[in-house]
Amino acid sequence: MPLLRRLRNLVTTARALSAVDYRLPSEVNTNPAANLNPQGYDLNELGNRLGAAANGFQTAIDGLAAAVPLDAQQNPLLGSLHVETVRAALLALAGFGLPDAVPLSAFGDTLGIRQTLAGQALRVLSVARQQSDLADAALAAAATASLPADRRFGSARQAAQAIFGPSFNPIPRFKPNNVAELQAAAGLRDHAGGQGLLRFHADNPLVVDEWLQSAARKAPPGSARISRTWSRS
Repeated sequence: MPLLRRLRNLVTTARALSAVDYRLPSEVNTNPAANLNPQGYDLNELGNRLGAAANGFQTAIDGLAAAVPLDAQQNPLLGSLHVETVRAALLALAGFGLPDAVPLSAFGDTLGIRQTLAGQALRVLSVARQQSDLADAALAAAATASLPADRRFGSARQAAQAIFGPSFNPIPRFKPNNVAELQAAAGLRDHAGGQGLLRFHADNPLVVDEWLQSAARKAPPGSARISRTWSRS
């Protein structure tokens, strides 16, 4: 479990790779006036993915709204409420970034249960509609072709987190500029006959632990010197 928690933290907080990570700093021009997309992001593909997610989110919102009939004063009509339909609609939204959408009542059909589910549904709908509006605004900003790619990706990430929750980290596809070099590296990695890049790790049961240790945050500069100073005093 400790390893899984650390891996989850890496996955949900780490910055996504881009074409810039596969070039030397001296080879990359990040001036937006010269190149709006040095990262090589495929932002159209990412926008399509998030657009489909936003449509699915809106469909789930509409399904829950339809499951709770209201009177002219916007109060739920409990006599017309089908509890299993409401539970299913709540669960559909719980699959997005709304953990409070898990039904408070898992079974049964009484007046009290109907009141509980109807009240929960209306609260969830209010939050979900706000999140949907935030996602739509962020997607519109992400589609602005005149903006630098990193800003557009930042807006896309905001849209994804509005839909799926604040810990969601979308991964964009990108096209590197040095394909031949990467293919050569991949060839070394996959070389047969025990000559590949992983030849020293094939039989190591602690390879994941060692990788996590290597990716851990290092001590700040000067900490060793400070420790030695304190040890002498």
